[in-house]
Amino acid sequence: MTDTEPSARESAVDAGERDADADEPNAEAARRLIRARGAAVRRRELRTALSRLEARGGLASEQRRVVEEMAAAVVDGVLAAPESTLAGGETDPDAVRTALALFESER
Repeated sequence: MTDTEPSARESAVDAGERDADADEPNAEAARRLIRARGAAVRRRELRTALSRLEARGGLASEQRRVVEEMAAAVVDGVLAAPESTLAGGETDPDAVRTALALFESER
């Protein structure tokens, strides 16, 4: 996250992203932000891994495909539980805040 980029929490409680009945973050907006953060981490780590592997002699197209699929699978696995919690219906505001806190910054 850059200094000018809002945090996930700030973005999710943006004026247009609050639940109509409460001053709470919107679960769907939080889910989208978490998915976007996961995609950004996947791209960054995939770029790093492919660069390191290329420096060691390159990759065949099949090897590259396997690494790309693995990166996507890891991100999908990590995000499955919070996305499931935030998906559809009524979501506890504390669950939304917790999910945002977990994915707010890249560590």
